[in-house]
Amino acid sequence: MKDVAQRAGVSLSTVSYVLSGSRPISGPTRARILSAMDELNFHPNAVARALASKRTKVLALLLSPQERGLGHSELEFVRGATEAARNRDHHLVLLTAGMDSEADLSYLKHQGLVDGLILMEVRLDDPRIPLLQKLGLPFTMLGRSAPTLVLPFVDIDFDTTYQTLLEYLVGLGHRRIAFVNQSREVWASGYGPAVRAQQAFEHSAGALGVTALSVFSSSTPRDGWEACQPLLDASEPPTALVVMNDGALPGILLALSARCLRIPEDISVVSACSSSLVSETLLPALTSADAPSRELARLAVENLIQSIEDPEAALQNVLLPCQLIIRASSASFRTEPERKNI
Repeated sequence: MKDVAQRAGVSLSTVSYVLSGSRPISGPTRARILSAMDELNFHPNAVARALASKRTKVLALLLSPQERGLGHSELEFVRGATEAARNRDHHLVLLTAGMDSEADLSYLKHQGLVDGLILMEVRLDDPRIPLLQKLGLPFTMLGRSAPTLVLPFVDIDFDTTYQTLLEYLVGLGHRRIAFVNQSREVWASGYGPAVRAQQAFEHSAGALGVTALSVFSSSTPRDGWEACQPLLDASEPPTALVVMNDGALPGILLALSARCLRIPEDISVVSACSSSLVSETLLPALTSADAPSRELARLAVENLIQSIEDPEAALQNVLLPCQLIIRASSASFRTEPERKNI
């Protein structure tokens, strides 16, 4: 730093201000310092800067995968958070194993490995939340806990999303609509998206006078196949399926094909709260409610950095609905004679 200051013709403290960003420095002076750094091939040592500032500029995304593992939807959140952190001159690490116990989280806190955490896969009664509050480690949530806990979060607006989906299907003439959720074990664990999606589907179906059916499925093609069988065996099977389970989707489509049901002539299929990467690559391309993953991840990172820089800041909670994208898997309901004439 002394060499940089000497070459740029400025004080050592001015070089320090440029590196830390703690004080505004004029454009020409900053450019001179950066040029001197390039000429000397000088790179600030991240460990030394962390020791001096007590800030690592490292954020952790705490993702404890459910039994279904990581799918495209989860990876879209990871990608969005990584981009947002980089745009704010921070690094992001992904923690996917452990980190649920007080000992694990305490280690992160006291070793100074990260400045704060973003929680994903949030449950209604998430045991990580009181542990982080006890440790005083800054955190925000991609998802929501129980409404009684007033904590900073960004999340999907499930109520608006499912109302939009069902209104769309009802507008096409569908009156018997089934919902394929995550597994019963995931739902029973209080996993936020599974619980809120189930509630939103049932509420919107009731408000629209729809005959609603629901099944749970683990996130494999075989489980998707098996989950569909009781729906298709019903005396009045559904004319449309809403699926919030990317891993089960291939098995669901195979189950429909095995019954000689054409999509969308005989049955419509809609993917909910998913990634467009999934919906666009299946045959036929699925109508979907695409999750605003990138934007939610960006907002979570912004919330976390703000809470680190100003612990007293009032953070804004945000709910964003999924975007309905109409593709080839949905169409107007046709009666049996109409379908046979196609």
